[in-house]
Amino acid sequence: MSNNFDKYYDLIFLNKNYKKEVSYILKKTKLIKIKKILDIGCGTGTHSNLIYKSKKTRIFALDKNKSSIAIAKNKNKNINFSCKDLKSLKENNFDLVISMFNVVNYFKNLKQLVFFFKGVKKKSSKNSLFIFDAWNGSFIFNTKTVEEKRIIKNKDIMLTNQIKSTKNTSSKKISLTYKIDINFFKESKKIRINHTLIQYLWTPKEIKNALILAGFKSIIINNSFTDKSFSKKDLKIIFLVS
Repeated sequence: MSNNFDKYYDLIFLNKNYKKEVSYILKKTKLIKIKKILDIGCGTGTHSNLIYKSKKTRIFALDKNKSSIAIAKNKNKNINFSCKDLKSLKENNFDLVISMFNVVNYFKNLKQLVFFFKGVKKKSSKNSLFIFDAWNGSFIFNTKTVEEKRIIKNKDIMLTNQIKSTKNTSSKKISLTYKIDINFFKESKKIRINHTLIQYLWTPKEIKNALILAGFKSIIINNSFTDKSFSKKDLKIIFLVS
């Protein structure tokens, strides 16, 4: 990530409904005795922070991005935030594992995806639950390029985020290009951020098969953060795996 994208990440995604997502996660874990939680690809730590406020349990949160981890550590000193990968984590027997905001879509081939899921399985307790969201690779895009404009405005700032999603017709790759303008009213300061994310669109069937290869038995796929079954019309989906 570019430095400015990291620095203003929480502002850029200010309208993301983290509370709704965490409420969904906690609802799904009511019947599980949770002593330890693992958050993979935690970013700036918002999901973990909100979960901790409710559960007050041990949370280990990982992300490869040093800037994101630095921001996350300032949010909650009671969470073990670290800049490392899953393989180098010494802790085991996690009762809940989460991986939010399309983390699985950063794996560029199915071999990497299976390897990741095997790592999660190895770190999980006997009766654990693994929850993650993803782009629906079966979603039918009407055009190769989709453009979206998001605006955040309050008394302090006006943020305009123009997002262009371009799908590679010959591969799974999708490019997400952000052009962000932030106007800070009090400081009379304006900044522009240009940033591109590369992700890969996996179908629900491909992800399910990768989970099975990793040793998971129970796999439920729903429309994003709902209890409704997904369809090809749903751009985002969520997995509940044990």
